[in-house]
Amino acid sequence: MIQIKNKLHLLPFFLISCLGLLFVINNNQVMAMNNSINEEIQEISETEENEEITTNIMSIQQFCAIHEIGHAVVAYELSQRHGTNLINLIKIELIQDNKNIVDGTTEFVFDKEDPFGNLFALSGFYGGLEAEKTIKISIENFKNRGNHDEQDIERIVQYIIEKRWFLENFYSSTDSLETRKGKIKDIAQQKTQEIIQQYEKFLSPLADELLQKQNITKREFEDLLEKLINKKNNSPKNTQIKEINQSKYNIKNSKCNCFIL
Repeated sequence: MIQIKNKLHLLPFFLISCLGLLFVINNNQVMAMNNSINEEIQEISETEENEEITTNIMSIQQFCAIHEIGHAVVAYELSQRHGTNLINLIKIELIQDNKNIVDGTTEFVFDKEDPFGNLFALSGFYGGLEAEKTIKISIENFKNRGNHDEQDIERIVQYIIEKRWFLENFYSSTDSLETRKGKIKDIAQQKTQEIIQQYEKFLSPLADELLQKQNITKREFEDLLEKLINKKNNSPKNTQIKEINQSKYNIKNSKCNCFIL
């Protein structure tokens, strides 16, 4: 009888010990579950962060393609507005060597003896630089972008001033050389900005096509543009793009040779 009482006396301690053990086990399970959830959350966060970084990375090829399409849309639009005898798009190319240097070329012709032919060519050379400004992610890592454009811009501006074209219209005879250059550049660049804004929604799709094909002729460019315009307008009808026969009089072959490192 005494032994039974002693055992009953120990029973509460036994129950308390069991409850304590169950609490410890349950607590460890909860902690393990929390750790697992935290690890999953961290993995999801890292994945999202990596996806965001990947999304915000632009390849050299993509950058160069958008730059060249910028030249192309300006030259093309000006030819549609003012005639291919003044400026005319020929083709666009991307070439990459084994050192990962991308050479982009947009070829167009313009009337070298016409004031507006030179002014339109000037706007064409600004096309690549202005197209870059539509890129929403950082492009600071790309070196030597547009160096050839700047050289061509300086050359044409100097030629316009030497010919005294647009004197008293765009600049005054009392203006300094640098002031004259600045005024001519501003007028050409403003026209470029207007055209780039008009074509902004088409720059990336056209650049994707250039990346795929590496070489686009004017006819292919027109066909691609028609498809994009029709898609935007949700119209089954083909957009008619006016064509004017190219004049062979006084034309100068010009290329944007943009090396991107």
